[in-house]
Amino acid sequence: MPKDTNTLFLAWQDCQPGTIWPVGRLTWLPEQGRFEFAYIQGAARAQEFGFTPIVGFPQLERVYDSPRLFPFFANRLMPSSRPDYEEYAERLELPMQAEPTTFLARSEGPRMTDRFEVFGFPTHGVAPNILVYHFFVRGIRHLADAEAIIQSLNTGTELVARPEPDNLRDTMAVCLATDQHAQVGWIPRVLLEDFHDPRVHRDQLRIKVVRVNPHPAPIRHRLLCALSLAHDTGFSPFSSFTYQPISPDAQSGRINADPVAL
Repeated sequence: MPKDTNTLFLAWQDCQPGTIWPVGRLTWLPEQGRFEFAYIQGAARAQEFGFTPIVGFPQLERVYDSPRLFPFFANRLMPSSRPDYEEYAERLELPMQAEPTTFLARSEGPRMTDRFEVFGFPTHGVAPNILVYHFFVRGIRHLADAEAIIQSLNTGTELVARPEPDNLRDTMAVCLATDQHAQVGWIPRVLLEDFHDPRVHRDQLRIKVVRVNPHPAPIRHRLLCALSLAHDTGFSPFSSFTYQPISPDAQSGRINADPVAL
């Protein structure tokens, strides 16, 4: 399995709200001093819904490499020379000296000009079978009172995860609410496959507030949370067929369902 801090995934949203397809994998290979980008099986499926190869990465079957971060990804980072860079790092709850890939994973790399986002592997928790996923809560603007409720939350506040099997847009959707049953948003779609994995212990799953970013921070970065889950041996994050590279030449290898290396 690729080292979690060196691997990011790229996801594409089609025209249907909330429909996200993981389509690519970016890996830093420190021993070789290069970045590698490879399309994953999710890209082949996403083509059925309108996805086309990215300019700069025109062939699904090819593996791309570069000694520097590809412009497609570098352009999703805020330049450190900007006067508001320190504020930006605080919003993401990251040190200013964090690696660019860490900033990409935490910020999700949104741009107004396309429908792509970036996400990374979870980190390891306090116990061998605990994984921690950091994410920004989605769908806040669709809930009338969510903004006011979020401003009342404190760091460490625990939220309740409520699966929505009757959700008309996504039967895997998971809503987040306070212990007073006030809804604040939803878990990102890209995390739901792991959330619903049968090897995850539902009774040990916890979601806590990490940071609240008031206006004028973008609403997309309003509420940062951490999802901690315990799992059985054999579980590996983002390891389904969707995440496997299309090309057998991908040097960073295939992600398998072996136990997470802790």
